[in-house]
Amino acid sequence: MKKFVLTGSYPQYSFFTIILCSVLTLAIINFLWTALNLHVPGEPNELIDFTQPVDSIFYVRNAELGYRWDKETPTSLWFHPLVSLGIRLLPSSLPANIRLWLISLLSAFGALIFTYRYTAYISSDSLSPVAAILFMPLIPGVVGVATGNAEFPCLLFNALLLLSVVEERPVYYPILWGALAILTKPNAIYMIPVLGVYLIYAVKSGDWKKKRNSLWGICSIVFVWLVWMIFVDFQVGEFGAYWDVRKISTVPLTAGPLTFLQRATRIFVYGTNEGEMLKFVTALAIPLVDLWIILSIPLKHESHRLSIIAGIVAMILVTFLINNPNKIVVYATTIPGHISIGLLFLQETLINQPKIVSKKWLEGLFRSLAGLSYVTFCVLIIIFYILGTPLEWYY
Repeated sequence: MKKFVLTGSYPQYSFFTIILCSVLTLAIINFLWTALNLHVPGEPNELIDFTQPVDSIFYVRNAELGYRWDKETPTSLWFHPLVSLGIRLLPSSLPANIRLWLISLLSAFGALIFTYRYTAYISSDSLSPVAAILFMPLIPGVVGVATGNAEFPCLLFNALLLLSVVEERPVYYPILWGALAILTKPNAIYMIPVLGVYLIYAVKSGDWKKKRNSLWGICSIVFVWLVWMIFVDFQVGEFGAYWDVRKISTVPLTAGPLTFLQRATRIFVYGTNEGEMLKFVTALAIPLVDLWIILSIPLKHESHRLSIIAGIVAMILVTFLINNPNKIVVYATTIPGHISIGLLFLQETLINQPKIVSKKWLEGLFRSLAGLSYVTFCVLIIIFYILGTPLEWYY
């Protein structure tokens, strides 16, 4: 059983990948964001940069100002506390946005490694760490690896949570990683159906350790989430305050799940707002492409396939339920399986081509075209992310 340590050549590849992405971010992404006046959502005069893009600034504000325990400041209560706590614990001699950026970079360093570890575990074939880690930023959402955000801390804890289950670690591992994941972002709830699939398979096979770890991981996420909700309600002094502030959005959460389809239909049929159209296209395309590729790649065991499908379907259902397609390009980043299947699809369709083409050239051709189509899709999502961030295409 491998240890939860950063050994071998993985840290070198992860470090090199982050350096490359940092250069890209500083030279291109931040230049464009600055030129296009990247600003705080809803505050066009409050300009920001790559260290705290979009809603990341609200973690910084919670760290500097503390939580504002009232429903009139929903942008404070929306965000879970771990990242803001980390900002406060780092030396105050550094600006708060730089502290957020450093937390994000350090988390990304580990997230790339442990996501690779999970990918290698579920793969039915050997997986090159240098190719996988270096190409990881190509997968939709991962290009933001060198910006300040809470997605990569959440990805780190989610990847560690999954590894603690599939590698059958001691019971305190899934408890710890599940708690830290949900204290980072609500996105950790996507791990509940993922772990639920592993739990079902473990019960059927009689694998006691995997059953125990899956169950404790789920319980940790749910319990800590409930504790945070109760704490927010208590601090505000009103029962249900946690959920009340989450209903405050451009599209009310109480509008109903079918409203998402109604909005999408109206925008595509009558709309002239290209940003809104692209927002809905990406919200539908990313999970649907994920479902397509997960059905076309070999995995070590079907439990891995079904668990990833469960996570993707959960993301789709939540998007419909809350009636909000915003930022699904970065929400998907917190699901390790989303990244894993993209890497495995690229390996299956492009990297492994010499063996396939020598046997069946037509099959090899179709695989190559599929791989190149996915690469094209990934590049388009990267362009959408870079341009859509300052243009408010997915605020």
